[in-house]
Amino acid sequence: MSVEILSWAILDAKGNPICDYDSIDDLGEDASAVVPVEPQENGALYAYDKVAQPQQITVTLLFSGDYAAQEAAIAKIDAALQGLEAFTVVTPTTVRSNMTLIGASSTRSSSGGANLLSVDLTFQEVRSANVGGGSVAWSPKKATGASKVDGGKRQTTLLGGLFS
Repeated sequence: MSVEILSWAILDAKGNPICDYDSIDDLGEDASAVVPVEPQENGALYAYDKVAQPQQITVTLLFSGDYAAQEAAIAKIDAALQGLEAFTVVTPTTVRSNMTLIGASSTRSSSGGANLLSVDLTFQEVRSANVGGGSVAWSPKKATGASKVDGGKRQTTLLGGLFS
């Protein structure tokens, strides 16, 4: 029994492709860092250590002229764009894990054939931080999920004890 090794793939958490695409045409990676700067007195600036930004990857998927398959793939891509699932982008030289889909755009052109659909997917790395031995990751809360705040002393009677 032989095992097929995917040298180019975009896989979900279960190891399945993000959608049924024919091929990957292009892959671009963007890695950057910033040096945070804070103004001080008399025009001086204080520069902090360099901070790496989350990596972004743009992948171009190609789909042949089967319009039903293209429609199904676009529906899966739209669901991934709205969802919170993390993907793994596999190339012959690297494996980028914990990437979430943040953008999708599609084009058809006469030069590539009107039936050929080209979809650019942009992924961004999701990082979590370890704080005090625990793992912290951003997660949205409901607006009603805020904890109550102590508002101070409250009067126990209607007139506040003025006539006692």
